[in-house]
Amino acid sequence: MKNKLTTFLCNTGWYLLPFAIFWLSAGLYLKQYGERNSFLLFNAFHRKVFDHPVLWLTEISGGYIIISIFVLIYARSRPAEALFAAILVFVIWYATITVKYNHFADWKNPAVVFGDSSIHVLGSQQVQPELNFPSSQAAVITGLFLFIAWLHRHARAAMILAAITAMVLIYTRIYAGWAFLGDMLSGSILGIFISIPMITWFLPKTQTWYERRNEWWQKMLVAILRAAAICTLLVNLKYAVL
Repeated sequence: MKNKLTTFLCNTGWYLLPFAIFWLSAGLYLKQYGERNSFLLFNAFHRKVFDHPVLWLTEISGGYIIISIFVLIYARSRPAEALFAAILVFVIWYATITVKYNHFADWKNPAVVFGDSSIHVLGSQQVQPELNFPSSQAAVITGLFLFIAWLHRHARAAMILAAITAMVLIYTRIYAGWAFLGDMLSGSILGIFISIPMITWFLPKTQTWYERRNEWWQKMLVAILRAAAICTLLVNLKYAVL
């Protein structure tokens, strides 16, 4: 297990390095200015031309939608990996939900703390998450894009692009006024720490299980994954469109 972990970290270093810089910078900033002032600074940077695109990105980067997009892209070419990604996202989501509802049930989103009129908030209050610490979205995005980086571990540019994309999607939640910097920081850290053992240990088991199925079951699994992804997109994308 130790050798697998070392190999994994070496292969995904170009993804993990930008996140290590992000964690260090965010941690220092939170220590220096505090949670509220840090949020006010990052939330204050906005332009009207960016508001709708950022809200759209925030909506589609939710766990259900982003994993559905991943499944539609990879289900045919890498069905075992698509199945694993769905399991990975569920585990990350369940872990963050468990932590936030059992240990941080009093934590509120910025719109509740500051009031909608005093900060830049996108979207309606109904679609904003009530509990944010740790952020499920940040955890899912960080973990899923780590898996994407691992799938493309021989392409340095692809890993760096995956890290940049993940961090941009994480920032949209702060820009939209839905989460504090600490929410996204804690979520991304939790997502990494869940994903690394899952990818190094559970992914090979998933691949072996899939390869042992006969051709009919393999095709059926791909069909189920694609159908579930399409239905999920149709149900959830209405919020982004509307």
